[in-house]
Amino acid sequence: MNMNTTDSTPSAEGRTTRKEITAVGCTFAEYRGEGKPLRGNPLAIPGDVYFDVKEQPYTVWVCQPDSGWNQWISMAESTNCKHPKQDRILYPSVQRLAWVPISGYNSYLQQTRLRLGKRNDAADTHIKIILDHEHGVKPALPQIEDPSSARAPSPDSSDDDDDEVKQLPQSAMIGSNPVKDVPNKSEAEIMAEVRADLENRCRMMHVQNDHIQKALTTSSRT
Repeated sequence: MNMNTTDSTPSAEGRTTRKEITAVGCTFAEYRGEGKPLRGNPLAIPGDVYFDVKEQPYTVWVCQPDSGWNQWISMAESTNCKHPKQDRILYPSVQRLAWVPISGYNSYLQQTRLRLGKRNDAADTHIKIILDHEHGVKPALPQIEDPSSARAPSPDSSDDDDDEVKQLPQSAMIGSNPVKDVPNKSEAEIMAEVRADLENRCRMMHVQNDHIQKALTTSSRT
C-alpha cells in the first residue's frame, strides 16, 4: 500500500516537508527542504531521501547509518550511492525517485536515457521533471539524435520493470490544504507514447532525407 503523510521539521535554512513512499517493495521517506541536510537534521533514517530545492541546480541526498548524507548525482552513477541497508539503487521516473533492485541497473539506465533524450542525466534534471509532473506540466518529448548517431532501443528492454511507477497521491505542502488525487498516466504508458513519437519522427526524417537525396541527384545531373 502506498502511503502519503506530511509533516515539517526545521532544516538547515527553513522548514522541511516529508512524505512516505512505498514503491517496488521498499518504503522510505522523501524530504524536501531549502538548504543541504545536516547530520541528524532532518531526523531521517538510513535510506531516506532528501531534495534540496532552495536554488538550482537542485540536489539529492541519501541518509546514511551515521545520520550523515551521501549525494546522489545521476542514474548513471546510482551504483555509487546505493541504499545503505539493501541491495538497491535510486531510479528516477516522472513521478518520484524509488529504490529498485540493483540487478536491474542496465534496464533502468536504458529507460532513463530513452526518456530524457538529449537532456542531462543529472539530479537537477530529475527533480525538475518530478516538480513539473506535480504541477500538471506534461513532460517534454525527448529530442532525437541525428540519424548517424541515433540508436534504436534494445529489443531486450521491457516495461516489466515499471512497478515502481504506480501512482502515489501528491503530498500537501506545510500549511496548505490537502491536494486532491489526480489520475495520471503510468510510466509504461508514457514510455509507449515516447517510443511511438520517436518512431514517427524517424520515419519523417527518412522521408526528408530521401527528398534531399533526390534533389541532390537532380541538381548534379543538370
